[in-house]
Formats: sequence, structure tokens, C-alpha cells
Amino acid sequence: MNFKLTTLFAMMTLSLSAAVHAECTYPQVTAAAPSGATATEPELVAAIQDMKRFNTEITAYATCVDQEADAQIAAGGSVLSADQIKKIKAESAQKHNAGVDDLQKRADALNAQVKIYKARPATK
Repeated sequence: MNFKLTTLFAMMTLSLSAAVHAECTYPQVTAAAPSGATATEPELVAAIQDMKRFNTEITAYATCVDQEADAQIAAGGSVLSADQIKKIKAESAQKHNAGVDDLQKRADALNAQVKIYKARPATK
């Protein structure tokens, strides 16, 4: 009987974690930064606006991932072992950090192109 209850609780926990997981959708990736050597000012402004959108969405995604992990741990209660909790937290940290790293990589690439654009000789 105890095994059946534990199995049922584990299945409910997995169902809940799957539902919580479905809420955290990775944001649409921004387009590659336009070339600073050839881009127009409106193209760069549009790319900067897209990067700001991506930043906002990555921040929301990272928060969601953190909340998802907290919900999984709370749903698991005392049934979860320390190793299971550690695994949930590690997976959450990996997703969170991957999103932030992706954002940083894309922002660095855009900033490099803006610098190239600003270094171009002015055209009349």
C-alpha cells in the first residue's frame, strides 16, 4: 500500500513538474547583429531594440526557470532526496546560466558592430 502511495505521489509530482516546465518558454532568438561596416543607422537601432526585447524576455525566462525549480522541490516535499533536489537545482542553474550566457554573447556581438559603425567615416 505504501509503495502504491509513493508511486502515485511521484507520478503526480512528475505531472506537476511537466506542467510547470511547460510555462518556461525560451525567448525567440534575436537576429544576428548587422555588420557595422555596412549597416544603416535604422538597422542598428532596430537591432538594439530587438536586443532590449531579448534581454527582457531572457530575464523573465530565467525567473521562470528558477520558480519552476522551486515549485518542483515544493511539490516533491519530503519524498525528494537530497540528490534529487540537487539535480533539480543544477538543471535550473544550467538553463538559467545558458540563457544569460546567450544574451551576453549576442549583446557583445551587437556592441562590437555598433563600435565599428561609430568608427566609420561620416558620409555626406
